[in-house]
Amino acid sequence: MTEDATPTSDISGAVPTGSQGGGDNVQYTFMTAKTIRGREGATRTKWQNQGWEFVDQTQGPLRSELNFRKVKRKGAGAYLAQGYTAFRGLKPTTQKTILSVVGALVVLSVLVGSIAAALGGDDDAPETTPPAAQTEPLPASPEPTEGPSEEASAEPLASEIPEVDPYSYDGPTYEVVTTDENQGPAKLTQYWVVTTPDLAFSGDAYKDAIKLIIDDIAHAQGTSKFIAEVVTDKQIAEAESPSTFEAFIDEYGADYAIKTIPKLEKKGWVANYTGGFDQNTGKPSDDASAFTILWRPYATQEFEQWEPEVPVS
Repeated sequence: MTEDATPTSDISGAVPTGSQGGGDNVQYTFMTAKTIRGREGATRTKWQNQGWEFVDQTQGPLRSELNFRKVKRKGAGAYLAQGYTAFRGLKPTTQKTILSVVGALVVLSVLVGSIAAALGGDDDAPETTPPAAQTEPLPASPEPTEGPSEEASAEPLASEIPEVDPYSYDGPTYEVVTTDENQGPAKLTQYWVVTTPDLAFSGDAYKDAIKLIIDDIAHAQGTSKFIAEVVTDKQIAEAESPSTFEAFIDEYGADYAIKTIPKLEKKGWVANYTGGFDQNTGKPSDDASAFTILWRPYATQEFEQWEPEVPVS
């Protein structure tokens, strides 16, 4: 998920499982999460909340890799095998005693079930007749008044006629699918925007189209200080947004978020706009350098300093 900087949740596929040291021969599933520097804490918390145990991290010049592990679940066959092995380790007399007790319990349960079936039966429930609904006479309709009222006939003054906003949106279709408030040190509102997947990345025309979307959000909110994550696949937004991440994991599973979503993000994460946050100082700022777009965060990674137009009130 992102805060005031570039998208940070670039999750790689799970590493093959292996046995770890220990008397119980516990098996783990391993996973490596990649994130930009400065976002290690948020990424670590995100996956620990999903039951992953943090192992270690490797820090690079731009990105860090965080390694996690989770105890591999055993199937029913493994538990049966363990139980059978434990049973075979008992003394013969103990084995016979256990088998006798289990057999007696089975016979007893069958006998109780047979008796219950013979004596069971539901009596017919007495029929009840609901009381008749009481009807009340409808109130008489008021008599119509003749002629227009003085208030209705009064013409509005010229000063009371609202001015029409000349702004009109002429960009690609889009939808804000989720909103996260108070994100990062600047406490910015983050909008997850899904737009058409038919964008051509061969030139810069798609950039102008995305800027129209961000301009429209700035016009609606009356400010350029916000975060806009523009994607072409709704699943990217649902998997990355702090508001919907847990629900996404519940529906699709952690493996899908780890293995599939990063593949979708390479093509489907179009832009990350951040306005009002200086990424060098890590603080809120009104300077022009605090308004930037990162184009295709998981592909070309092009930075551009740009600020949308905000209507003057």
